[in-house]
Amino acid sequence: MDLKLLCLCVPVAEPYSLHLDPLNFHNALEACQPGSFLTKVASMEEASKILKVILDRESTEHTFQFWVGLMKGKGSCVKHDAPLKGFKWTVDSSSDTELDQWKDLPKPTCTGIYCVSLSGEFNGTEIVNWGFVSSTCKTEHPFICKQRNGEVPIMKQCPIPHIPEAQSRRQDPKDPHKLHLDCKSGKMFELTCSATTLTWEQDNGSDIRGICASCKAGYMTDGSGNCVDIDECRDRPCTDQCVNTEDEGSVKPLIPSLPDQHTPTSPTDDIEIVEKSGDQAYIFIPVLIAVMALVVLLVVVLSIVKCCLRRRSQKLAMKNAEKLAMKRAESSKEKYSLENANEMEAAGENGGHR
Repeated sequence: MDLKLLCLCVPVAEPYSLHLDPLNFHNALEACQPGSFLTKVASMEEASKILKVILDRESTEHTFQFWVGLMKGKGSCVKHDAPLKGFKWTVDSSSDTELDQWKDLPKPTCTGIYCVSLSGEFNGTEIVNWGFVSSTCKTEHPFICKQRNGEVPIMKQCPIPHIPEAQSRRQDPKDPHKLHLDCKSGKMFELTCSATTLTWEQDNGSDIRGICASCKAGYMTDGSGNCVDIDECRDRPCTDQCVNTEDEGSVKPLIPSLPDQHTPTSPTDDIEIVEKSGDQAYIFIPVLIAVMALVVLLVVVLSIVKCCLRRRSQKLAMKNAEKLAMKRAESSKEKYSLENANEMEAAGENGGHR
């Protein structure tokens, strides 16, 4: 990193240097190396020396805020009953101090990475209302470096991690606290040695457990290299809503699947099969609806035809009954006429004999 910084140097007797160009915390750490480090402020004596250096600088500002080498890593909790509140010095990963001087108490949390700056105010002749202030490490501030000497241990190195699925591990020749990791899967990561925990971390601060691990069927690696369950419901392989069962590559429909639908339940079903099954289901449903509509239409037509035939049969039966009644009436009339004729003839014969 080619950084052009404005630096105010002080005599060697006071090995502190003020860097007035603001940087984020991690860039400030790198800017102090290799001959210096972000300073510790572990005692009132050391704080007095640093405040004198700040007071002696030419400035018209009434307030100041400088990064110092105090940081809390992810997974570490803020402890308000401890002098450093759970933070540690980046130079030696220690929490030793004789000073409990916080201008603003850090928020209680166990997640996230937070860094500390030294803040104060000028009243014209001296510095007042000074102390530690925590904030996100991405904030940019000026910073204070301290030259290394025999009393300050050099930052310890992280041991090379053992990762069975790694293809290669290469330390950065320019920075021993950087590690380039190539996985057998083809993925590449850049790891950073944490000064607080002396363990390797990813750039986002997450740990490296399972970073190169190959995942079993139904799982895939996330952005941190961990194996997570694949949500097959995302591609909707079922006819309606479904629930991801978190088994290896399986989903469960909320309503029963149709007979011709392929519901992926076997652990060996891969994503391609699931997608093909979903396409077949989407094609089959319209066809089934069309067939059902045709059947309903056919039933309605047959019902109408049957009703018409029944009415026709009833009309024919009524006509036949009327014809039969007419025939019976005519037959009765003819019989009555014949009987009358016979009676009249008989009456005539009887009159003749007289």
